[in-house]
Amino acid sequence: MKFGVSIFPTHFGASAIAIAIEAEKQGFESFFVSEHSHIPVATEYTKRPSDNRSSVATALAQLIRRARYGLQQPHPPILVAGAGPNILKRVVSLGDGWLPVLAPQWDDSLSNKLTPLDALPEMVDQTRRLEDELGRTRTTITAMGLTPTHEFVDVLEENGVERMLLNLANDNPKQAFEQLHAYGDSIKQYE
Repeated sequence: MKFGVSIFPTHFGASAIAIAIEAEKQGFESFFVSEHSHIPVATEYTKRPSDNRSSVATALAQLIRRARYGLQQPHPPILVAGAGPNILKRVVSLGDGWLPVLAPQWDDSLSNKLTPLDALPEMVDQTRRLEDELGRTRTTITAMGLTPTHEFVDVLEENGVERMLLNLANDNPKQAFEQLHAYGDSIKQYE
């Protein structure tokens, strides 16, 4: 199992550069910086999504294809995050990897936002079937939303997840560094 850390930089949070340097010292394999062009206030829709939403999805697919088949070869891997009924089709057809945010405790209010941990085995199987159907290479899986306990690491390894990505606080630099060191101590047992 590989371990990485992720930070969503804000003007009042820890420096991404300082976190990256310290993460490397702590033995983390990767450092992710989250960014969103927009974050919806609500994801409940009272009617069928509009053509505008479909246009945005089409534009996003075109951007991903351009990044994938653009000038840089080989291109950096494209990890597709998301949840919901069609996420795996998008992952396999557009990306190189899936980045689910897993929820160990499920509540229906999390639908289309997070992926239930107990659904992971079937979703991995579905991903492998889609790869075969579309003639795509194996999709990597990087999981977020869990802590590095034996219980969760074992479940991820049993399901072929390659990397566990650990989120750090984005609003308090001291807390982010404390989390980083605590996570660093936790992952040493898996070396």
